[in-house]
Amino acid sequence: MVVCAGEAVLAKFAEVYFQNELQAETPFTLAGAKELLRLGILTITIPTGCAVAESIVEGVIVGFMKVEKAAAMDMYFDTMRHKKSCMSRSLPTA
Repeated sequence: MVVCAGEAVLAKFAEVYFQNELQAETPFTLAGAKELLRLGILTITIPTGCAVAESIVEGVIVGFMKVEKAAAMDMYFDTMRHKKSCMSRSLPTA
């Protein structure tokens, strides 16, 4: 959810940039270059900030659930249990 909000903010900045470029009728303006620089910096920083915020939210949720992080992540990534069950089925019985 946090990542979606960050991407929406980034899309709004991009929309403003493109609207200004359309009004100027050329992408080669000094103001357009400055705005493109700002958009590039935001493209790097917004997803990074969203990832950090999402990790913090995940930590808070895990803290409220009072479970270990590994156990909390197990509900999303259940691959180890699946791998173990697949490996036990593939072993020949003697």
